[in-house]
Amino acid sequence: MKRKMRGMNRKMRAAALALAAALTLAGCGAGGSSGSTVPTKSTPESTKSEAASGTDSSKAPEISGTTDSSATESGTETKTSPARGLADNLSALLAVTPSADRQMSKLDYEGSTSVLEDKYRTTYEIFPYSFRDSNGDGIGDLQGIKEALDYLNDGKEETTTDLGVNELWLTPVHPSPTYHKYDVKDYQDIDPAFGTMEDFDELLAACHQRGIRLIMDLVLNHTSVEHPWFVNAATYLASLEDEEEPDPAECPYLEYYHFTRTREEGSAELDLSKYASGNNSKGKWFYEARFWEGMPDLNLDSEAVRKEITDISKYWLEKGVDGFRLDAVLFYYTNSNDQNIKFLTWFNDMVKGINPDAYIVGECWTGKSTYAQYYASGIDSLFDFAFAAGDGAIAKFINGGYTADVVVDTLAAEGAQFGEYGEAYIDAPFFTNHDTARGAGFFANDDGSKVKMGQAMNLLMTGNAFLYYGEELGMRGAGRDENKRAPMYWSDEKAECMCKGPADMEAFDMIYPSLEEQTADENSILNFIRALIRVRNTYPVIARGAVTKASGICEGKVAAFVKSMEASNAKKVDELGGICDVTGRTDREELRKATLEALDKAADVLVVMNFNGEAKDVELAKSAEAEGFRTLGAVLLASDGEVVLEGDTLKLPAYSAAILQK
Repeated sequence: MKRKMRGMNRKMRAAALALAAALTLAGCGAGGSSGSTVPTKSTPESTKSEAASGTDSSKAPEISGTTDSSATESGTETKTSPARGLADNLSALLAVTPSADRQMSKLDYEGSTSVLEDKYRTTYEIFPYSFRDSNGDGIGDLQGIKEALDYLNDGKEETTTDLGVNELWLTPVHPSPTYHKYDVKDYQDIDPAFGTMEDFDELLAACHQRGIRLIMDLVLNHTSVEHPWFVNAATYLASLEDEEEPDPAECPYLEYYHFTRTREEGSAELDLSKYASGNNSKGKWFYEARFWEGMPDLNLDSEAVRKEITDISKYWLEKGVDGFRLDAVLFYYTNSNDQNIKFLTWFNDMVKGINPDAYIVGECWTGKSTYAQYYASGIDSLFDFAFAAGDGAIAKFINGGYTADVVVDTLAAEGAQFGEYGEAYIDAPFFTNHDTARGAGFFANDDGSKVKMGQAMNLLMTGNAFLYYGEELGMRGAGRDENKRAPMYWSDEKAECMCKGPADMEAFDMIYPSLEEQTADENSILNFIRALIRVRNTYPVIARGAVTKASGICEGKVAAFVKSMEASNAKKVDELGGICDVTGRTDREELRKATLEALDKAADVLVVMNFNGEAKDVELAKSAEAEGFRTLGAVLLASDGEVVLEGDTLKLPAYSAAILQK
C-alpha cells in the first residue's frame, strides 16, 4: 500500500491568507508611525554561520550542556547574492491529507487539537520591550502583547491560523532602570514603559480565556541598586560615623544584602556620597554583586528576605499568574549546588502551598550532570541547555558534529538521569532564548530548511518545550545581548506595532521575510512552525512520551525514535499535581480524571527525521522498535519533495520528518 502526503490542504492555505489580512486590519500593516531599527531582510544565504558549531567528528561524547555562552555570540555576518527568490528557496511544510486529519483528531483529547490541561505545554518566550508596541512610543508593552494573542493562540480549537502556543513566559515586567528589567526595584508593580497593573490584569484574563497559561520571570538572586531595600541600607551606612558599627535593629535592610568592610571576590564598592551628602565616614563599604554593580545580591538566608519572597509570590499567584521562571538559580549561593537546591526546595514548597498547580522552571546554565541534580528540589522543570544554542546538540547534529544515534541515545537517557533526582520532573527543552544567539545564525548556506528542522527537533522533544519570539520567523541576532532581543519582525514597512529595539542594538539585516509576508506564504518558516506545533498539540505522546531509539534505522543524519506512554513520566507527574486548568471549565478532580484517561488512550508514535540534504529511503523492517508503525499520520517538509510510505519503505525527501502510527 502506498501513502503520500504533500503540500498544504486548501483549508490551511485559506487560513494563512486570512491571518495576513487580519494582521493588517489589526494595525500591524504598512503606514504606522514608528519602525524597527533593524533593516529589512537580506538574502537567504550566508557564507558563514553566526555561531560556532562543531563539525570535527561523526561521533561525540556525552552531550552534557555548556557553561560558556561565547559560542552562541560569535561569528561574522557575510552574505552572498541570492541565486533564486526567497520564496523559491523555502518549500513545503506540514502536509496533512483529509484522511490524516481525521486520524490525528481521533488521538487528540476530546477529539480536537486542543492540549491536555497539564504542565506539558508549548511555551512562547516574550521579551516585552521588543515584542509589540500599542501606543507608538517604540517600546513594546502589555497591551501590545494582548493585541497579539489571536496570533499566538486565538482560543478556537477549529482554527489553524494561530501559532498554537499555550503558555507565555514574560521576561521581567517590573519597574527597573534598564531596558531588560532584570534589576528589579519593585516586585509588585509594572514598569510604566510596559503599562499599568490594569493592563497586566487584562492580559492575564485574556490569556486564560484562550486557555493560555502565563508565567512570570522572577529574579531572586539580586535586585536593582535602586530598590528601596538597598537604598535604605546604603543610606544608613552612609550616615554612620567613622568606625561606627552598623546596627541591624536600626536598619533591618542591612541583612537583606551582603555588606562588608573589606573587598571580597564578586563585590562592588558602595559609593557613600550617593546616599548622604557630606557623609562622616572615612571608611569603605562593599556589597556582593556578582553580575555587575547595579545588581546587588540578596541574602537568601535572611528570614526577612524569605518573607518578602513569600509575599511577592503570593501576590502574583493570587492574581492568577500560573507560575515562575527563576533566573540564575546556579548563582543563588556561589559555588554551592547543595545550598541552591535547599533554597529551591523551600521556594517550591512555599509556592505549591499557595497554588499546587503553579509551574516553576529554573535557569541553571551549566552541564547536564549538574542541572539534573536540581530536580531534587521538587521544582517542575529545568531548561535543557545540552540541546540549546549554537554549541548545543541540535545545532551540532545538523552541522555534522554529532550523529543521530548519539543525539537520540542522549534523549532516551534523560528520563533516567532526571528521574534519579525528581520523580515529577518535566524537561524544558529550548533551542534559543534572550541570552543566546538566534537559530538562523547557526547554519551556513541555509535556505531555511535547517532552521525549520532545528525547531522541529526542539518542539518534538518531550516536556514543556520553549520557543523564543521571532524564531518562528527565522529572525537573526548575535553578538551583544541587545542584538538577540531585536524587535519582533511584524512587517517590512513602518507599522504602528513595530518596536525600535534596545538603544545599543547594532543595525543588521534579517535573512527571512517579515511575519506579514510569511503569513501569506504557505512554504514559510512561520507556517512550518505553526503546523509543527499543531502536530505537537494533536499527539499527546509527543510532549509526554518516553523516548526509545529505533535501532537499525537511527543512524547518520536520520533520527528515528518511538514516543511511548508506557514508560512515560507524565502520568506520575499528573498524579502528583501536574494538572492545571486556567479556563475554569471543570473542577480539579474531573480534570485530573479526564487527563489521565486521555493519557491512557494516547497512542504511541514513531518519529523519523531526515536531516540530510538529499532524499533517504528508510527500511522500517530493520528496526524492531518500528514494528507495526505503518500508518502515515503527518509529515513535515522543510524542502521540496513528498513523503511516501510503500510497505516497509519510508521515502523521505531532504530535510523532512514523518509521524507514523500503528
